[in-house]
Amino acid sequence: MHFTASLADILKRAVIISGTCCTSNDSIEDYLIVKSADYVGKESFPVQNWPVFEGNFKVLVLLAPGANFLVLEHHYGSSDCRSIQVELNYVPLLQVPPLHLAIMIAKDSPLLIDCPPNKRGAISSAHSDLDAAVKKFRMTAYMWQALTAEDLRSKHLGRRSFRLEEEWAEETLSREFLQNATKTRMYSTAKIHLIRSEKTVAEIRDAQVAQQNEQGQRRDDLHKYFEEALKKHGGPFVASAHPIVAGLILDSTFSAEQNLILGHAALGCSNTQGLSLGVFGSHLTYSWPRFLEEVASCLLDHKIPGDTVGNDNNECGTMWEACSIGQGAFLHEVGHAFGAPHTTGIMERGYAQDWPKAFLGGTAYCSAKNTQGITVVHGKTPNNSTWDLSDALSFSVQPHFWHPMDLPLNTENMKIEPSALVIVEDGQEDVLKLVISSPAQICQVKFNGTPEPGLSITNTVRELQFTMNELEARFDRTDALTLDVLGKNGKSRKIGNVWRLFSNVSFIRIPGSSVVLQKKSIISPKQEAKENTEHGKWDWSVLLNEKGKDGKCKNSFLYCTKLTLPSGKSNRN
Repeated sequence: MHFTASLADILKRAVIISGTCCTSNDSIEDYLIVKSADYVGKESFPVQNWPVFEGNFKVLVLLAPGANFLVLEHHYGSSDCRSIQVELNYVPLLQVPPLHLAIMIAKDSPLLIDCPPNKRGAISSAHSDLDAAVKKFRMTAYMWQALTAEDLRSKHLGRRSFRLEEEWAEETLSREFLQNATKTRMYSTAKIHLIRSEKTVAEIRDAQVAQQNEQGQRRDDLHKYFEEALKKHGGPFVASAHPIVAGLILDSTFSAEQNLILGHAALGCSNTQGLSLGVFGSHLTYSWPRFLEEVASCLLDHKIPGDTVGNDNNECGTMWEACSIGQGAFLHEVGHAFGAPHTTGIMERGYAQDWPKAFLGGTAYCSAKNTQGITVVHGKTPNNSTWDLSDALSFSVQPHFWHPMDLPLNTENMKIEPSALVIVEDGQEDVLKLVISSPAQICQVKFNGTPEPGLSITNTVRELQFTMNELEARFDRTDALTLDVLGKNGKSRKIGNVWRLFSNVSFIRIPGSSVVLQKKSIISPKQEAKENTEHGKWDWSVLLNEKGKDGKCKNSFLYCTKLTLPSGKSNRN
């Protein structure tokens, strides 16, 4: 077998191991068994089975603190078996702030969630009561953690992710803990806060607060309800603790009569000085796995959910797609809580069809795209269920993603966006240079969408310079030249047309002197990123007064240029 997991210290409990193994002619019996034990050979987590797709596999492993000895057995054919041992040392970082998990419950809630009949919803509460919601939320959070750690590792940022707030409680992440009385049931596991709201079920399910109701007058209110409930609950949710919370709204439901999902909002807000919260409804929770044993089956389940549950965004035609939308869109809102804007990947709904690729070596039929499943998922398979590089960089400098080997951060540098200025060469006023810089280091520069060679996460620079002659030799002056700059702190800068920087230089030279004044632009980022920024500019002027020896004004110089006023408002979600 061949593996891509690093054999080193792991700083979060959930980890994805991927690799390849020999293929067999009898694919029905092609599967992987994962056994976990501590340093004395005692089982640390129940045995798991994972599918193998034409010799490719991915497995999600939950670790215990300390040494974890994993045995991966590949069973193929009728009796053939090969195995390999992997040693991972899990070191919990209890000194870093956690992501909190909370479920908001109406004060008169029936404590049930939507569940289609073919998920045993008509005869059992196994997938529809509060206990099921807690299990599914806990399992989902560890899937988020593992996906994020693996994605940031692939981006050369280390296997880093947020840790989850945990407590010593009855473990629910394996069905063996519930079915086998001989299994140790108490573990340090993700804590789910149950938050009672002052709102009734009727108030939460009011169509006016349903986010997907285009006629709704108060579509942000569910986020406010959750904030109010958390603040009243207190504890770790006080503003002074600066908590980041993933919030599940229990009393969401699909109204067939109104053809509307009620009690649901997909909203996230970051508040570095207080409570940051990403919320999502429970209307798709029925499709999530309760246990590690259900992860693969839930992400390959192509059964139709039916008419009793909502088809969110018309992308939930099968069970696995409902699972992908529910888990992925919720993580999207958690991304907002961590400060990520709408970029690409997960923050652009990239999870809709690609979510299973993070956890499995193959996928199932997709009803939304009417495409057959992918028989093999490997490192080169297109996968949009990842974090945008700028988001990953932004996460990597936040305390929730801290690693012990990280160098101390300059707080001010972490907030500064890259700059792009046109300056004059010393002593050569006719030589103009484009200077791109960032005190946090630059890891990516793109002209017209093409990255400059040599720059990467592991090879950064503080400053780059390009003369006008160099750029004119490479690019057509008659076409707009876009510039994208990404700092290692995750901050970015986009210029819609670099040639305009040269035509409207960023300095003013005082006549008869060597004094050069650098101009600061207050143009809005959205305007600056556009090719044509002339619209909306106002003329402005600066009056410079020269003082005489007596301290009184002697001469005045008037300089004119243009000002573009910021426009537009930022959306919370």
